[in-house]
Amino acid sequence: MPDYQRCSHAICLAIAVRCSLMHQHVIAVLHQFIVRYGHPQYLRSDNGPELIVHNLTMFLKDQGIIPSRMESRKP
Repeated sequence: MPDYQRCSHAICLAIAVRCSLMHQHVIAVLHQFIVRYGHPQYLRSDNGPELIVHNLTMFLKDQGIIPSRMESRKP
């Protein structure tokens, strides 16, 4: 079942708008999220290059957050 069908409502807890999103920006937004809401158990994301780099993986590990990657799909 697709994720959007599992949840009857969705809440956006953080958003960052940039022309280019690099892993440093992702880590900064996640840090702000953690300060405000606490540590999530999992972080679900796609396989974008800014979301699979070693620095982000190590940040998640240091925070005790388990990365959960979506399967790649062909259009």
